[in-house]
Amino acid sequence: MKIITKPWNDAEHFRINNFDAMRFFLAIMVIVSHAFVLTLGDDPLTMDTDDFEPLFQFSGGQITIGDLAVNSFFLVSGFLVTHSYLRSRGYGDYFLKRVRRIYPGFIVAIMVSLGVAWIAGGTAVFSAGNLTNSAGLALILHPSQLFSAFPENPVPGVVNGSLWTIQYEFWCYILVAMGGLFALVQRRGLLLGFLVFFATIACLQEVFKLYVGLGSFEVILGVPIFWPRLLSYFFAGACFYLWRDRIPHNNQWAAFAVFVLGVSLFIPYAVYLTFPFALTYLVMWLSYHPKIRFDQFARHGDFSYGIYLYAFPVQQLLIYFHVANTPLSNILLAVPLTIACGALSWHFVEKPFLIRKKKAVAEVGEASDEFTVRTISVALPTGRLHRSNPARH
Repeated sequence: MKIITKPWNDAEHFRINNFDAMRFFLAIMVIVSHAFVLTLGDDPLTMDTDDFEPLFQFSGGQITIGDLAVNSFFLVSGFLVTHSYLRSRGYGDYFLKRVRRIYPGFIVAIMVSLGVAWIAGGTAVFSAGNLTNSAGLALILHPSQLFSAFPENPVPGVVNGSLWTIQYEFWCYILVAMGGLFALVQRRGLLLGFLVFFATIACLQEVFKLYVGLGSFEVILGVPIFWPRLLSYFFAGACFYLWRDRIPHNNQWAAFAVFVLGVSLFIPYAVYLTFPFALTYLVMWLSYHPKIRFDQFARHGDFSYGIYLYAFPVQQLLIYFHVANTPLSNILLAVPLTIACGALSWHFVEKPFLIRKKKAVAEVGEASDEFTVRTISVALPTGRLHRSNPARH
């Protein structure tokens, strides 16, 4: 029997992976993390800490379950999007894939969020000014601010706090294209340098509390404090893809990665420097493990993006109607309901656009790329200054 030491670099085995199952599990992790914040209270405006979140307590305030999920989302995205870019027929083909994967689900989620806000006390949601503003923000993948909704919830005024990271994700897509334009994507040593640089900046800005703002430009470019951390994980995934011919798949490396992750939880600020490397290896090791086979996990659909898009408003509604006001009850009810939302989003919103993409590819005689079209954002996100902000996941 042939032993594949680098399945991520073997043409025969490259597509046999657990990424669909991995993203599904990560989306559920976000629900678990938010259940503590949303039911027990955490003011996103005053930036209080996630005092009740289990991993936040265990790590001494360094990271939450939601952080861990978002970091993993970005590193998986970095791996898959780099693959997609290098296989694309040009910039138009590359961005068409990305737009069709991200925009339809996001826009519909914005529309649903407006309806949820109206149900939950946002009486001015459907005013002409608010609708125009929401439409304009949706074009740049920025969520609407609907502060009047959920006035009695422990976290009032936040309808869909998960959506803000989608904008960061798309900017990462743009950075990959820009890197390709200047022939940087193939220079893997340089990208590894970027990874080390951004991981170091993420650590230093937390140690010395050095944060800058962009004023009104933050609506388009995002909040600067989030960029070093998110980019460190995205570049970690991209670097793993580019260096995959030299990285072996073995249990010893995985065990060492687990050891590094565990020790880092007890060393102040270590997670910013070690997690992008150790977590990336562990996620890829699991995604390509020959004895852990979930490569058919999404045979009925890839629901992870939809789960990510709709979990937050579902959890807020359960609290608003006094159905699930504790972390455990919120998790138990929100998970199946959100999976159902994810299934609806996949079959009626996301999949139709991906099918059109496949047909367009078929017209020019090129086989559709199932591996690349399943890439999602997910991301959600955070920075330690805003670590209490449920919107960051």
